[in-house]
Amino acid sequence: MSSEYDSIELQTEIPWDDMAAAFDRVLEQRLSILDDSMQGMLKEVQNYLAVQMQSLHVDLMQQQPAFASNITNIEEILSSIQQLEHIIESMQVAMNANHALLSNRIYHHQQLPLERAHPNNHSARPSALSANGKKTPFPLLLEQEEPAEEEAPSTQE
Repeated sequence: MSSEYDSIELQTEIPWDDMAAAFDRVLEQRLSILDDSMQGMLKEVQNYLAVQMQSLHVDLMQQQPAFASNITNIEEILSSIQQLEHIIESMQVAMNANHALLSNRIYHHQQLPLERAHPNNHSARPSALSANGKKTPFPLLLEQEEPAEEEAPSTQE
């Protein structure tokens, strides 16, 4: 009896819309987690920089008279400014990466049909009939299929 169960194969058909919706939910969840994480890290870096700049400002105000005569302090200031430039460049890279991720997500979201982009906001899905009479939720694909069908020569003669 166990040999009968070893040879059973299970096949199922999953509608493309359901599979795409599931992938969209998982992708949206992961991207939102990534976005939250990156936003949190940027806030931490921003707070750290604000504290460091405030500390540097306080130090500069306390030592202001000594700076005019001491060249090593000026070199320290220049190196601190250079470090701040590196930190700001790093923040810009992180912000650009975050922007690119969000822009890419928005672009792909805008490319989706309204029914897939906002599944809760539609009442009835409009469907189009393809050349073979099957319903399809992708009317743009019909437009691409029709020229290809017209280009194919007729061999029924």
